[in-house]
Amino acid sequence: MGIGILAGVSTGFGYWVSLTSPVQWFPGKKGLITGIAAAGFGLGAVFMSEISETVLLKGYSVLQLIRIVGIVYSIIILIMSVLINQVQTQPVDKELNTKKLAFAQTPIFKKLFLGIFLGTFAGLLIIGNIRIIGAQQSISDHTLVVGISLFAVANFAGRLIWGFLSDHIGASLSVFLALLFQSISIIALNIIDLYDSTYLVLSILIGFGFGGNFVLFAKETAQVFGLERLGIIYPYVFIGYAIAGIVGPLSGGVLYNITGAYFWGISLAGFMSLLGSLLFLNQFMKERKNTIIEKLV
Repeated sequence: MGIGILAGVSTGFGYWVSLTSPVQWFPGKKGLITGIAAAGFGLGAVFMSEISETVLLKGYSVLQLIRIVGIVYSIIILIMSVLINQVQTQPVDKELNTKKLAFAQTPIFKKLFLGIFLGTFAGLLIIGNIRIIGAQQSISDHTLVVGISLFAVANFAGRLIWGFLSDHIGASLSVFLALLFQSISIIALNIIDLYDSTYLVLSILIGFGFGGNFVLFAKETAQVFGLERLGIIYPYVFIGYAIAGIVGPLSGGVLYNITGAYFWGISLAGFMSLLGSLLFLNQFMKERKNTIIEKLV
C-alpha cells in the first residue's frame, strides 16, 4: 500500500507536474527543459542512495530512514509547490477528451506508445541484469558497483543532451538516433570482450542512450498534440514504459533460465531498441516529406 500505491500515485502526480509545467513556461525550449526535469528525476535517486547509506551507517533502521525521507520530502514538496505557477493555455479540444480517448486512435500516438515501450523494454532488460552479466565475465565487485553508478550518471547526462539536441534537430530524428545508439551499445555486450574498462564504457553508453527515452517522447507528444494537451496525453504514452518495466527485466531472466546465458536476452534488448529506432526513422521521413510538399505548394 505504501510503496506500491501511495508512493506510486504521488510519483505519478509529481512527475506529471514537473514535466508539463516547465514545458509551458519555456515553449521554445521544450526538449531542453524536459531534459532538465527528467534529469532531476533520475539524479534524485543517485543522491538519495548516498544519503540513505549515510543515515543507515549512523545506526538508523530502514523503517526509520523511510520515516525521515517521508517527512523531509513532504516539507520540501509543499514548499516548492507554492512556487509553481500554471501558465494559461488554450482550452483542450473536446475531441481529445480522455473519456473518448480519440487521440489513442491516431497513428502518431500508437508510434509514441510503442516506441517508449520498445526503448525502455531494452534498457530495463539490461539494467535488471547488467550486474549479473558483468559478474559472469569475472568483472570485479568494485567495478560492478562503479558501473551502476556511472550508468546512473550517464542516464542523467543523456536526458539533458538528448533534450538539447531535440530542440535543434527535432524529436523524431532524436528518438531514432537515441534508440539506435542504445541498440548498438547493448549489442556490443555480445560482441566485445568484457574487461573492467570495457564494462564501464558500455555501462556509460547504454545509460546515455537509455536517458533519451524519458525526454524525447514527452517532447514529441507536446510537439504533435500541443502543449495544452501534454498533461492529458503523455500519461497514456507513459503506460508503455510501465508495461516495459514489468516484462523487460522478466524477459531477460526467463531467457537466461532457458538458455543458461544472457546472449539471447542481450540480443532481444538490442533488437527491440533497433525496432523502436526504425519506427521513428519512418516517422522522421514522413515529416520531412510533408515539409517538402508544403514548401512546394
